[in-house]
Amino acid sequence: MATAGLCSRLSVSPGLAPGFLCWLLHRIAKGWTFQSLIDEQMAVTAHCQTAPCHHRQVLDLVKLRDRFGPDAPAMEWDFKSKLKCSRCGGNKVGLIYTPDTSPTGYGKAKGG
Repeated sequence: MATAGLCSRLSVSPGLAPGFLCWLLHRIAKGWTFQSLIDEQMAVTAHCQTAPCHHRQVLDLVKLRDRFGPDAPAMEWDFKSKLKCSRCGGNKVGLIYTPDTSPTGYGKAKGG
């Protein structure tokens, strides 16, 4: 997947940093592993798509890494079939990947 050309033609919605979107596209093209998710301080939330359950749970990436190995692929299509809802037992589970949005020291240094 050639993401460099795509990034140069990218039209981004207001409020979404084009640099982040390009980083995300490159990362998806390369594919996440459990270790890379941990290293990049990503959070992965599993959500049950069975009505009326809709249970959500943040996955313990360290436990998943220890169970499947640090280089095991961690893209949704790689392991979502192995998941089931801990509340209702349903196997219709989706995943949400979220970057760490904790404030950095940059805002304080710039007076923000």
